[in-house]
Amino acid sequence: MFKCSEINFTPEKIVENLDVLAQTYSIRTISFLRSIGLSFEITELDNDNPANRAQALNRLCEIDTFLNSARPWFTSDNECWTWFLNELLEAFSHLTPSEIVRRYQGRGINALLEWAEERNLGNFQ
Repeated sequence: MFKCSEINFTPEKIVENLDVLAQTYSIRTISFLRSIGLSFEITELDNDNPANRAQALNRLCEIDTFLNSARPWFTSDNECWTWFLNELLEAFSHLTPSEIVRRYQGRGINALLEWAEERNLGNFQ
């Protein structure tokens, strides 16, 4: 189970949550944001745009859900994160999960979640 699974995803704690998620994978927060297709400006404390905050919160929850569904396939959080960044998925035209998320955003995450559920049920690509 991810260290971040107990994070309280609230709009007020987005910056704190990003730091915890990045620490989980031993990477910098900005690298984490780029990997999931978010801009660092979303985390600026003086940025009170509710739409940006909602987008960031939604993306964090979606990514957390997806990575938690894939986590049992690996022996560590770092191994799972490396897979997320580097594994070319045949079912997705040889894109990595990170590329799918950046390119297709919420739709991509939903497609990855469905794919992971199928795999968890024993249906491999």
